Amino acid sequence: MKKIITALLLITIVLLACRSSSHSGKLLQMPADIKADEYTINTLADTNLLTRNGAILFIPAGSLKSNQTSVTLEIKEAYTMEQMIRSGLTTKAGEEILSSGGMIEITPKAGEEVTIIKPIKVAIPGRQLKEKMKLFKGEKNADGSINWSNPVSLPNNPQLNMIQTGQRLFNQNCAGCHGIGKDLTGPDLAHFLKRFSGDTLLVRGYSLHWPYQNNVEGDWLDTGSPTDQNLRNKLSHISPELWENQWLYFCNQKSQYRSLGTAFPDLDEALLTAIYQYIQNESERLNLPIPANAIPNDCIDSCFQYKNQKQLLTQKKEAAKAKMDTLEKDKHSLSEEERTFPVAPDTTPVTSPLPPSINSSPIRVEDIVEPENKQSLYYQFSIESFGWYNVDMLLKEVDGSVKSDLSVRLTGEHSNDAEVFLIIPSTQTYTKGGKKKDQPEQKVFAYNDGSIYLPQQTTAYILAIAETKNSVAFSIKTFTTGLKQEFEISLQTADPETFNEAIRQLNLNGISINAAETKNAPLLRETGKEIRNLDTALKNVEQLRPRNCDCDCLQMKDTAATGSPVADISVK
Repeated sequence: MKKIITALLLITIVLLACRSSSHSGKLLQMPADIKADEYTINTLADTNLLTRNGAILFIPAGSLKSNQTSVTLEIKEAYTMEQMIRSGLTTKAGEEILSSGGMIEITPKAGEEVTIIKPIKVAIPGRQLKEKMKLFKGEKNADGSINWSNPVSLPNNPQLNMIQTGQRLFNQNCAGCHGIGKDLTGPDLAHFLKRFSGDTLLVRGYSLHWPYQNNVEGDWLDTGSPTDQNLRNKLSHISPELWENQWLYFCNQKSQYRSLGTAFPDLDEALLTAIYQYIQNESERLNLPIPANAIPNDCIDSCFQYKNQKQLLTQKKEAAKAKMDTLEKDKHSLSEEERTFPVAPDTTPVTSPLPPSINSSPIRVEDIVEPENKQSLYYQFSIESFGWYNVDMLLKEVDGSVKSDLSVRLTGEHSNDAEVFLIIPSTQTYTKGGKKKDQPEQKVFAYNDGSIYLPQQTTAYILAIAETKNSVAFSIKTFTTGLKQEFEISLQTADPETFNEAIRQLNLNGISINAAETKNAPLLRETGKEIRNLDTALKNVEQLRPRNCDCDCLQMKDTAATGSPVADISVK
């Protein structure tokens, strides 16, 4: 049984307990402890570089000055909460707390003398794009931590422009029927680009609201089809099996919502992409889950597995009856005949992670406005000096943030030696606490009077940790942010593995998506071995019919003669 897994959310954080740096033995690293990836650059040639974690760099010829034509750059990256916590990269600019869109350090390898004399273009991947983000430069503190300063505005970002265009188009064309995070007269569209990809995205999202009419004859691509010829060409090459999958999906949606969407023939591929980019960006911004009542892809797939299995058994039964009739007429011995019947191919697109590469298939910063993977978003900027860079916005500028009060009092044997951190996954905020003014026994995280700007009703964590030679004392407090909160936390002694396991349990993506195998999968794998009596098997095959979608919703006409599927999509 084919499994379509939407997302894997529980991030495993591996905090090394033994290192060779000056912080050897500490569970929480410092930025200097991060292992850098190395890339060899020819200073005389234009270089397009794709890093291990997905950043794109364009280094023009002559932009690096060195006494060697070949230089080595070291790059460190932190784009997720897991990477920031593991690397000791906090999100703070003086007293101000930041919401991070990602951090990157670019430096020459130790011992090499290299300077930047022409700007280098950088694009770092982001889960979402925010309009108020700025570029901060990292300054190393005496304790090895990084303070972010000197914010400058990011240059014009074509992807952000596209998202803003998508927002306008969504409000004009879609918002009357569809919500992002809730059902209206049409289905919830949250995380559309996470739910569908490849050819499945083409038929789900770029042939939207097809078929428009009941029992339409003729060329279905001419019926309410888009004006974009390139999109028409892409859709015309989709396999018949995937189109049939789409009609069944469409029919189930129409039966569920009892309405048919409006045609939008003037929306070409670029405009539809803008709408879906906005929907995905908004889903990430609001930390929405995958819609609970969405028709699951594995259910539609199960329908076709069920139909194929039933067709296979029926064909075998007909072949057996034909053979029996022949035997009745001709008593002579017959040769054994083994017939194999085709099963519909697996049309799920397969993707593979990209390894670090230089110029293997040149990727340019200019090319990422509409990347082939429509889920890829990037913050883009140029740098003129080496060091740490962080794309951030002030936490108080995040939508929904209000001035609040948050403080922590530590108790227990190791309370005086403990470090305290505030973690807010939804805004990618990770900051270390300090003493409260006039009440040094309390820890605060922004201003020394305890005030802090926080998004409200948001899941957050307080991590308190004190390390000794052979053990660790820690506590993790999960809470929902509010206007005025004071917590008392007691540290408990444990071994490093207990601490690591506690960290693994944190939902650092701030999103809950459950992907489970359909309950029919074992039956689908075992049915072939269980078939002994064809009449009994045809009755048993009904057990394979999925329960959470209607396999009989769509009655397909014979497509062999017309070359195009025509569906009766009447609501039952």
